[in-house]
Amino acid sequence: MSSVSGVAPVMAIWSRIIGHSCMIAPVILAPAPRWAYEVDGQGGVLEMDDANVPSLLSLPYLGACAAGSPLYAATRRHVLSAANPWWFSGRVGDGISSPHTGRGPTRWLASFCRPRCSTASLPERQRRRALRSPAGGVNGSVPER
Repeated sequence: MSSVSGVAPVMAIWSRIIGHSCMIAPVILAPAPRWAYEVDGQGGVLEMDDANVPSLLSLPYLGACAAGSPLYAATRRHVLSAANPWWFSGRVGDGISSPHTGRGPTRWLASFCRPRCSTASLPERQRRRALRSPAGGVNGSVPER
């Protein structure tokens, strides 16, 4: 037996332990159970989401959870609300910006994930069409900023 073949079972165990920890440790219990964006291991949490992928909003897209999961649904409601400091809403639309780029225009990655990680049909389909519309970018392209 080679040393490499002995590593696979150990790595599989660690993968399950880390995966389980990532799904349990960052859960905020109040006002409704939901995932935190970041935890510090000492009780501190960062309650926000970023517009990039990976993000809390993109968890179903990445296969980390089901879009219909109650924990994800509560997280999604929080992320897509004024409780998220990077959430913006205005006359033209709404979405998530990013601490990496500063306050201002919403980012397209979050807009991309939003309908793909939803259990709703019609409103999210309308958002998908809006992303592809000429108003969404130059000649229908999706703008980066």
